[in-house]
Amino acid sequence: MKAASNKCMLFVSGLETEVTEDTLHGAFIPFGEIVQITLPPDPGSSNRHRGIGFIEYEDEEDAAAAIDNMNDAELFGRTITVRPAKAAPGSAGAGAVMGKIFNQESWLEKNMAGDKNNDSNSGSNASHLETVGGEPADGSGDRS
Repeated sequence: MKAASNKCMLFVSGLETEVTEDTLHGAFIPFGEIVQITLPPDPGSSNRHRGIGFIEYEDEEDAAAAIDNMNDAELFGRTITVRPAKAAPGSAGAGAVMGKIFNQESWLEKNMAGDKNNDSNSGSNASHLETVGGEPADGSGDRS
């Protein structure tokens, strides 16, 4: 089994608490074969996860397509940020990202500081993917 490349591991932030691994899989599978999805738990609160996730793709091109299409897309009423994941300091590469990086508060504070936390719709009962590939589900947008 080959080690994961940083270019194949994506960091997704701004996730609504209702988002699950299955939700992310459905939103990101159109761009290529997904190896693994992780939503780090938030043990200090009643939330299912910390509002972030990691998605590992089999191919770099698929990961790049996911970033191009899903960065700043809307998922469950919130704008998400998608970018390449950074390996934790002192780790053995991107494979260590899944197991360690989301447990480091200093890394989270540093890397999530620039993310917009769009809570304006957090009370929404949205239960579906509102955009796919950066396009509104109703087809009313043109992102060309």
